[in-house]
Amino acid sequence: MVKVYEKNRCKEMTESEKYALLDNIIKDYDKKESNLIQILHIGQVIFGCLPLEVQIFIAERMDLLLSKVSGKALNNIFVLFINFPSLFAVILYIS
Repeated sequence: MVKVYEKNRCKEMTESEKYALLDNIIKDYDKKESNLIQILHIGQVIFGCLPLEVQIFIAERMDLLLSKVSGKALNNIFVLFINFPSLFAVILYIS
């Protein structure tokens, strides 16, 4: 199945290599909507964040609406901040 990818290794990759890796991961997960959260997490590790371009790529490859992908990504951020409010303060401080 999918291997674990380190952020440091992904930083050395070109954009096209990152998209190719993400495409392979989506295929490994059989493009199933039930695997969307895992794919979003892996995409975040590969790219360092989930910009709109990456969300569009995931939506197109999985044959999902962009609103479904973006909504799931946004929902995960809110759950993270609810469960770890101090993390929110750290992010605000860094910004």
